[in-house]
Amino acid sequence: MAAEARKVYLQCSLFWPTGPTDVPDGPANAMRVLTQAERTTVRATLGRQPRGPELHLFIQPLEWDTCRLARELCEELVSLEGRTALTVHDFQSERATARRFGVTAIPSVVPSGDGTGRVRFRGVPLGHQFDVLLEDLAESASRTSQLLPSTLHQLGALRGPLNIQVFASADCPYSPRTVRLAHQLAFASPLVEAEMVSVVEFPELADRFKVESLPTVVVNDGSVQFEGALAEPAFVDQVIRASGMLHPGSPPRPSSSGPPAPRRRERLTADIPVPPSVHRAGSIVSRPPGR
Repeated sequence: MAAEARKVYLQCSLFWPTGPTDVPDGPANAMRVLTQAERTTVRATLGRQPRGPELHLFIQPLEWDTCRLARELCEELVSLEGRTALTVHDFQSERATARRFGVTAIPSVVPSGDGTGRVRFRGVPLGHQFDVLLEDLAESASRTSQLLPSTLHQLGALRGPLNIQVFASADCPYSPRTVRLAHQLAFASPLVEAEMVSVVEFPELADRFKVESLPTVVVNDGSVQFEGALAEPAFVDQVIRASGMLHPGSPPRPSSSGPPAPRRRERLTADIPVPPSVHRAGSIVSRPPGR
């Protein structure tokens, strides 16, 4: 990682799980943010796609550190695969475009293949979240979904919009799976929007929803809220069915011998002990996946 990126990184308290990039400082490397392994992965992942993906970045003219870092990250990414198109938007002067993409805060990174902002990162997608960004770009370029057929059927039965926010951090190893799954739902349905929210960069939003562990999923501004990295069927069941937003006549919710599905602040994680040395973002604990 270049000296400036390292400085910004420390100021923002964002933690790279893979460690800093061993790149000498200097003008030639002033914009290098990614590790060599990440750069190789970018070329391999995006290079095999049938078309180049689109990437939109919303920042402001007087860029603070996180906006600058987001721009350097995105510019380095597109420099590695020439077909990837990056559009940088001025959040202040392009309010109409921001509204069209659903962007309400900066920095916001939007991988989009259809000119919409249903899939978003509120904050810089560093660390584990960078892997999610790459997978999102690959899906937007290939226009293919890897969701289960049952999930696609449930999405087709939606009768109203779903807004999914996944609170995560760069260093939480359990969040990417949940962020990516939420984004897959948004790619698959025009009624779904999904956004990764960095708890480090937007602590006031985490406080509003009383986020205590990662990942935490908030649906439709808190009508449904749960914690933990769930498998796809369980995640979809909580996000879609618990919201009560399916067409009449859609498949009934599977019966369960256990207690009813929790809502709001009840935890969905299994009884898995959290070790003392868990990943943390401030006082927020990263939760392992439920069984």
